[in-house]
Amino acid sequence: MIAGMRSGGCIYFRGRKRKIADGPEWVPETFWTRFGEDTAIVDTNYEPPQITTWADIGHQKRQRQAERLAYKRTSPYSENVRPIYVWVFHVPGFIYGGWWTYLIGRGGWTSGKYLDRDGKTIRQLMDLFPFGDQTLYGRDLTHEQWQIRFAKAFCCRNSHGVPRKRGGRIQGKAPLWAEFHGCCVERIIGRAYLPKDKS
Repeated sequence: MIAGMRSGGCIYFRGRKRKIADGPEWVPETFWTRFGEDTAIVDTNYEPPQITTWADIGHQKRQRQAERLAYKRTSPYSENVRPIYVWVFHVPGFIYGGWWTYLIGRGGWTSGKYLDRDGKTIRQLMDLFPFGDQTLYGRDLTHEQWQIRFAKAFCCRNSHGVPRKRGGRIQGKAPLWAEFHGCCVERIIGRAYLPKDKS
């Protein structure tokens, strides 16, 4: 047995909500008043009882979050700047049908990021891969019109030069440089260019 411990003690947890309750599981409010208003946990296995306050719990939580964030940002398994692809493809169907834009992995990053609701990143991609700001009728180029033009301009091809299709339509893919913090894309730096074949 550890010094300072005693057998037969209990650990009491106090909820944040004050509600009237009864029964064998309920600890009366008079029990908590002798330990202080901010008391969250009382461990009576020790003499004197060990007290944990809500402030202690909040401090421990913030410390764990800071450690986790520091690990993600300085993980030895990730570099700060890595190549990725922007991938535009069409999905047939009613519910998920339409053109989609994704950032997908290259160089060790295997997860993808759906971008169609991220207006800031979409605007940045439209600026990096410009196809004119207006349509033939003088209207501003919409995201979907940009996706169609991107898929045509950066069409994916197999080793025989035949365009790859998804859902019956061509798909486009182009390389980018992106800054990562851990496993998350923090910002897009710019376009990347693949070396051309000398043959």
